[in-house]
Amino acid sequence: MSFTSANPQLHNIKLLKKVYESGPRKPKEMKKKARRVGMISQIDFYFPFLVFFYGLVLTFVLEIPYLVKLAQKEMPVYHAQFEKHRHLAVISLYVGGLWSLQNLWFS
Repeated sequence: MSFTSANPQLHNIKLLKKVYESGPRKPKEMKKKARRVGMISQIDFYFPFLVFFYGLVLTFVLEIPYLVKLAQKEMPVYHAQFEKHRHLAVISLYVGGLWSLQNLWFS
């Protein structure tokens, strides 16, 4: 039987000393966390542009007569589905545009 197992307080002090000597965090862990935070902030920056371009493309396909005829001829099933999403496309166009401008303004 060792002295530290007989005295739990001394064992806890030794553990605390090891934790204190190891430092707050290891550099590898800090780099991983920084990468994750960097990736999330990049996604947060680019997502409004994705929303805006979704609305832009769908609105162009539904509003330009040549593209409407082409869509009706080549892909009638998808054109019907695009028509159902017309309101979502217009909302995405405006909200994504304003959101993208806000991101550009504040960055």
